[in-house]
Amino acid sequence: MIIRQTPVEIHPEDTLIHVPENIVTINLDHLAHNYHVIERHLSRTARVMPVVKADAYGHGAVGVARRLVAEGAEALALARVPEAVELRQAGITVPLFVLGGVWPEEMGLLLEHALVPMLLDLDMARALAAQAAARHAKAEAVLKIDTGMGRLGVFWERAEEVLSGIKSLETLELIGLTTHLTQADKADKAFTRVQAGRFIDICRAAEGLGFTLTHNNIANSAAVVDLPELAPDYCRTGIITYGLLPSDEVAGDLDLRPVMGFTSRVMQVKEVPAGTGVSYHQTWIAEGPTTLAAVPVGYCHGYLRSLSNQGRMLVHGQSRPIRGRVCMNATMIDVTDLPGVKAGDEVTVIGDQGAAKITATDLATRAGTINYEITCLIGTLNQRQYVGQ
Repeated sequence: MIIRQTPVEIHPEDTLIHVPENIVTINLDHLAHNYHVIERHLSRTARVMPVVKADAYGHGAVGVARRLVAEGAEALALARVPEAVELRQAGITVPLFVLGGVWPEEMGLLLEHALVPMLLDLDMARALAAQAAARHAKAEAVLKIDTGMGRLGVFWERAEEVLSGIKSLETLELIGLTTHLTQADKADKAFTRVQAGRFIDICRAAEGLGFTLTHNNIANSAAVVDLPELAPDYCRTGIITYGLLPSDEVAGDLDLRPVMGFTSRVMQVKEVPAGTGVSYHQTWIAEGPTTLAAVPVGYCHGYLRSLSNQGRMLVHGQSRPIRGRVCMNATMIDVTDLPGVKAGDEVTVIGDQGAAKITATDLATRAGTINYEITCLIGTLNQRQYVGQ
């Protein structure tokens, strides 16, 4: 007997099921505050191009983009074409720059939605110009120069050769050059200045070839904080837009406010006797009678397993340590000597609770990673709610 089932229509928003108690709060007023703090920190000629790739570092690209545009952002940066198309479909009309390259099959979408790619080589420039010619249009683009990152773009010693090739493409208008700084988040800025020098030389060579460059950009978040003079036309602000510094070696004292908070609730409280092993492989053993609170946050929610026996969460205004391994769906915290904790009590994973505070940077330090990874994982995998809209 063959049973035929009626196909079920799947909507994208149905493909990820969120647990109701885990809430990521995005404070758009803090986002706006950060944007204007950055603006005031820069020279009057430099403009801010907030980076909203990776779903705005887990903060939600559409909601973040709308508020940034409302605050005056004239351009936004993303990594790939589909991310930019999502913003266009959401009604975002400012210039959108695609940082991570474009596949040949994406160039039609790029032109259709008036996106500005950062070209990685002459072949990509020729392909885009050909697509534009076929549509009787002209494409705008920025050329990525590798001044020392060793990743994407034209190696700086070949830049003039590539620029000469682009100059002959009638349906492609090069509006700027860009590069990526590899060590701007280090205290020693020597190599950053080497990269900046190479970039300035190439900008001058491009102008000598007849290019009119209005969208040059070199400064990332770290450079914006410590070297704001490296912002010729635009600066690409990523993590500082969301209220976090790129590293503890960045010396700036900007008044940034974290945009993301993350809360959950206690699922169960229980007493265990001395000698009890907690969680997988019993990596923590109770030395005496211990009160444990189970929190339904685990690595499937972006809370890194490397925070096992390292991380902390806030409950009743107190910072409490994690005991044992972080599991897929749960983490145990020690609430011994903290009377009155019960199922349903709020737990703060990121944010403030009374005088106590945990930041994404705190979690990153304990986990041996960077705050970018913390926000991207947690913000993408849990339900979000926005305040300050």
